[in-house]
Amino acid sequence: MDQQPNTFTPAPKQSNGFAVGSLVCGIVSLVMTFFTAAYYPLFVGVVLGIIAIVLAVLAKKKGPSGMATAGLVLGIIGLVFCGIFAIACSAAACAVSNAVDEAFGSDYGEVEDALNQIAKELENITY
Repeated sequence: MDQQPNTFTPAPKQSNGFAVGSLVCGIVSLVMTFFTAAYYPLFVGVVLGIIAIVLAVLAKKKGPSGMATAGLVLGIIGLVFCGIFAIACSAAACAVSNAVDEAFGSDYGEVEDALNQIAKELENITY
């Protein structure tokens, strides 16, 4: 009787979906810090940073994972940077608003007149 050799095929390694999600959210959160001029991506970055941290904690409860650790670190960095930039953008917007109010008062008629004059001068330019 022929015996077949014992072959052992290991089961495929299961990936941790929470760790992958944490890593993706952390990366996107960190990328959002570079879109500070648009302002709304900063809030998206803050939300994704929080989600990355939560998913990383859940992934670490399932088992230690380098991917979960990377997601946690990127989520924290993205959250901190997006939070700082959002606060800085808000402060800058308030400072500009206050400066305009001090320069022109609450009457923006002078600003509108100046902008209309500039627009007329730009229309007269020939190329």
